[in-house]
Amino acid sequence: MSVNELGELHEEISKLLEAKILAEKKRLELRLNSLHPAKTDRPNARRPYPPVVPKFANLDDPSQVWSGRGKRPQWVKEKLASGLALEDLSIGRGPSVAAMPEEDDS
Repeated sequence: MSVNELGELHEEISKLLEAKILAEKKRLELRLNSLHPAKTDRPNARRPYPPVVPKFANLDDPSQVWSGRGKRPQWVKEKLASGLALEDLSIGRGPSVAAMPEEDDS
């Protein structure tokens, strides 16, 4: 066979192979959908998660809070660099609570 004939044969085989692959893919997709039908009522639904409660607060600006999840905010990095420990930023456990004078019951 000549090079041109081989090229034509290659193109014909490629087209037949592509058609057979697409047909097989469609057949498998139909079979998969029959086994597990797609839920159309809630296409992008996620399971509900409980609200995330903040665990750390900025001592200088209490409106800046962090839950402890994800990337550390800049204010947390700055406080840690200044020598504070992460426990010092804990809500309800920081130095502001420890520095409060205890009431004398006498």
